[in-house]
Order: sequence, then structure tokens, then C-alpha cells
Amino acid sequence: MKWPPQSPNLNPIENLWKHIKDIISKYKYEIRNTKDMRIALQVAWPQIDEDYLLKLCDSVPRRWEACLKNKGGATKY
Repeated sequence: MKWPPQSPNLNPIENLWKHIKDIISKYKYEIRNTKDMRIALQVAWPQIDEDYLLKLCDSVPRRWEACLKNKGGATKY
């Protein structure tokens, strides 16, 4: 399947990265290198609810529909 360039609306991983960033920022980590990032991610990942991940996956068809409806323009996602 071809993926349109510059289309974060279609990519639920963007929402997941935002969620992870929000979790990490609660702990006020000073991330200076990859080791610090790895530690922060190891703390954040178990806090991500499985239902959240499933909802992101389930949202993909709706994201495509919204994109098609808006002829490739921005959507609420």
C-alpha cells in the first residue's frame, strides 16, 4: 500500500509517541543521550494501557475515511 508523504493524520504512531512523551515529561527526566532515553522509555512503556493501543489500531480505517472525505486535507486526527 502506498503511504502519502507528510501524513501524520494517517499514522497512529504519532499519537503513541505523544503519549509516551507526556508520560516521560511527568518524571522530568533529563535525557542527554541514548542511555537516558532507553531508561525513560523502559519506565514509560509499562504505563501504556493495552486498550489505548487497541483504540489506536482500530482508528486506522476511520483515519483513512476522514482523509478520503477531506480529499487528502487535514483531519481531526
